[in-house]
Amino acid sequence: MISRADFSTYLASTADEDTTPEWRAAEERFLKRLGLLPQQANLADLLQQLYTAEVAAYYNPDDGTFYIIQRDAPFGPVDKITTAHEYTHALQDQNFGLEALRIKDPVEGDAILGQLAVIEGDATLTSQNWMRTNLSEQEQLQLVTDALGEISNDQLKNMPLILRRQLEFPYTEGFLFTSDVWGLGGYNAVNQAIQTPPTSTEQILHSDKYYNHEAPVAVSTTDLTTALGSGFANAYQQTMGELNVQVVATGGEKPPLDVPGLPAQWPHAEVAAGWGGDRLNMYENAASGAWLIDWQTAWDTPNDATEFSTRIGDIQGTFAGTTRVSANGQSVRVVIASDPSLFLALPSG
Repeated sequence: MISRADFSTYLASTADEDTTPEWRAAEERFLKRLGLLPQQANLADLLQQLYTAEVAAYYNPDDGTFYIIQRDAPFGPVDKITTAHEYTHALQDQNFGLEALRIKDPVEGDAILGQLAVIEGDATLTSQNWMRTNLSEQEQLQLVTDALGEISNDQLKNMPLILRRQLEFPYTEGFLFTSDVWGLGGYNAVNQAIQTPPTSTEQILHSDKYYNHEAPVAVSTTDLTTALGSGFANAYQQTMGELNVQVVATGGEKPPLDVPGLPAQWPHAEVAAGWGGDRLNMYENAASGAWLIDWQTAWDTPNDATEFSTRIGDIQGTFAGTTRVSANGQSVRVVIASDPSLFLALPSG
């Protein structure tokens, strides 16, 4: 058992384990420029608040221990199912070595979320299976009552959608994906998915694409550092993936039925459904403050590309800079710049 204050301290100490404060600051600037984070927000503080408030337990592969965060309540059904969830992580680590499997490069954010969704999905599925066998009907009813009490969680609802979506996705859609895998091949298939995880959030959202080995399209980009001129540097790179494109496509709209912890019907999700691959680079000039985001995307069909480019045109007013969208067959390039004159540096075509 660990106090929430001690967990907060631990979380702060590991916040930039795979990144640097400079990289996290660049990510914050990127999210603000794409309209996904309020201009006054502090990303590090928001992440600390979100995880400190919402995480009930965690497994630490460094010391082979799982910790349950103490609550002002007797050890009851919620704590039991939480224990089952974290015990599953311990078993995953014992059998497969979670730290060795984990993708550590922060610029592969989409693949990281895809992998995490299998790990959390397995733990959620297994704890649910354990619950049905081991908890009494009264305890299961108590779980429902406790869950209903969490629906009005204002802190979670008021979090920027991009952060909330990334927090809930591994547990919600991860559970649905792992349930599909388990239903088709039992735990042997789940074990295989842990060792050969989905390569994208797309494969989590559409499990058939995982089974059909539909990997993301490798999108090549041109380094614009020299073309943009003296003082520019590539400050941030990322693959957004279908999940984050979903969030961008909402344009700030929230689901009509907004229940924390449950899958939702996201507005304009169909725009992201034809995602094939993407790569994004953000260039900055520290001296002048100028910046440019070059986001190149690939789509399953020309119609999917058109749908995406049209939606970007509809919501470009939510972006911080001037936007230029160009579509060519199954490819769409979105460029957002602090100054339209920076578009002159882009290669023709």
